[in-house]
Order: sequence, then structure tokens, then C-alpha cells
Amino acid sequence: MRILVADDDKFFLKLSEEILAEAGYEVLTAQTGKQTLEVAITQMPDLIILDVVLPGMLGTEVSRKLKGFEGTARIPILLVSTGVAELDATAGDPKEFMADDFLAKPFNVKDLLERIKRMIEPAAAAQSSQQTPGQGQEPEGEH
Repeated sequence: MRILVADDDKFFLKLSEEILAEAGYEVLTAQTGKQTLEVAITQMPDLIILDVVLPGMLGTEVSRKLKGFEGTARIPILLVSTGVAELDATAGDPKEFMADDFLAKPFNVKDLLERIKRMIEPAAAAQSSQQTPGQGQEPEGEH
């Protein structure tokens, strides 16, 4: 499972990368809104952890763009921020920005990992149920 972490804080990126890698995830990173869009579209992660405030384009706008693009619309997005005040300042809640959830920084690692698991599992189940018959499966009776 691949997770894209988008944040302009290099310390947060490094810490997130270590935590998620230790939990068994492949981690992709981005530091600007534009870079986040590029990585998400080309790498198709299973989840995006997206800071609300990014250089060049707010994370909330990145979220809207990704959810509006057919190729990335089903990728779960977890908005993160140093506080709910930042989200309030951008005039809304995660659903308004087409994000799937919001987590205030600093957060507990256990809470982050539980939320990631909760967000990835339904998305993975939906993807596997959309597989065409026989795709990635061995035909029955031919062993």
C-alpha cells in the first residue's frame, strides 16, 4: 500500500515517512500543491495525507482537484493541519473540500495509523470488487 504525504514541513515529512514505513507502507512525498497533484496522478497512491496549507496551492484546492479528476477521485484523502482554526480560516470542513477526513496536528501516532487503516481498507475492498472477472485471478478448475 502506497501513501502520499504532502506537507511543506520537511521535519513532518521525514517523521511521517519513518512512521509509515515502519508500519509497512510505501511512502511518497510532496512539498507543494503542484507537486502533490503530479505525484498523485502519476503514482496513484492508495491514500493521501494532505496538509491544508501548502505553497502555491492550498491543500483544500488540491483535494478538490484530485476528487474532480476521474483517475484520482477514489483515492481517500486525509487533510491534516496544525489546528482546526486553519480549516475554519479556509471556510469549511473536510467534506466541503471533498476530503474523506481531517486530523489536527500534532496527533498521536496510534490515532494516525488507525485512521489510515480505516480509510484504506474500504477503498481497497471497493477496488477489488471492481476487478473484471478473471483479472488477477486464476481460472477455476485449471490447476
